[in-house]
Amino acid sequence: MFISPRIDWDLRTSDLASIRRTISRVLKPYSLEAGTASAYDARVLHRRLSAADFAVVEYGSAAIIDAGQMKNFYLLQMPLMGSYTLCVDGSRTLVDRGDMHLVHPRVALRMELSQDCRLLVVRTSDQRLAQIEQRQRRGELRASLGYILTRSCTQGASLTRVLDYLTGEFMQGKLIAARREFASVAESLLLSALLESAADLSKSSFERPVDPIDLACRYIRDNLDAELSSSAIVAASGISRRRLFHGFKTAFDEGPMAYRRRLRLQRVHAQLLTISPDARDISEIASDSGFTHFGHFCAAYRALFNETPSDTRRRARLNSLSAESTRVRS
Repeated sequence: MFISPRIDWDLRTSDLASIRRTISRVLKPYSLEAGTASAYDARVLHRRLSAADFAVVEYGSAAIIDAGQMKNFYLLQMPLMGSYTLCVDGSRTLVDRGDMHLVHPRVALRMELSQDCRLLVVRTSDQRLAQIEQRQRRGELRASLGYILTRSCTQGASLTRVLDYLTGEFMQGKLIAARREFASVAESLLLSALLESAADLSKSSFERPVDPIDLACRYIRDNLDAELSSSAIVAASGISRRRLFHGFKTAFDEGPMAYRRRLRLQRVHAQLLTISPDARDISEIASDSGFTHFGHFCAAYRALFNETPSDTRRRARLNSLSAESTRVRS
């Protein structure tokens, strides 16, 4: 799956009010709560297709979003990094990297984003998507979650490839932005792939049976500070080592141990964005997250975030000083 380490963001800010205003104009008004006490490093990329809006959003820390009902449009969401949890009628459903989530009109959307969540969102009012709603209702299925499809399943393969292309093109290319007819073709391709992915859905597709890769991911997250072996992760998933590694490669383009290392790096990143008078040394934070070789840690950190740990801390301090200066002036 395409994930670019370098994105030419339209907006990057630590001011939650600013990012909320921007996203509200692009998608819809919503409420935003801080999920942790960590500082925010929010970013948004927005592009317009023919009639649909395409956005990539991340907050740089955990966040709770309550968007209410979608009214007369649909949202197609997919975590490019991290995950989010849907909170509906007292139930909680994990939407992880590798899942695609279509939110219907009149469906209320409340979700808790992980601190490392980078979210792809497509907004469209195309009424052809009502066909998916009708299939869901005919099957007497609960419509409160919308439609969730795992990209590794047969139905999601074509849609995944289309989204991979569009994500890469918007982040780094110029073709779609160059001419309006290209944007119209891209939008038609996306909607056709989404409709095709839902053509043969059965009731079991919506019931979301427990996926072994989800089990492994949760096990890794729940034991992030433990010294896990790959054998322990295989045992937690309940499938063979070969199937586990193939599943991780398909969903995340990395193995389970690399996935674990990425989560640890993202936790260090969030801690470096948090400025406090008693801030610890970077080497100490890295050691507490299981990195025993500081040079290897710095190289892996830069490869993931396109900046050094010192750059992150320096930027967080500048943002903190800027926010304090703004508060004093007001």
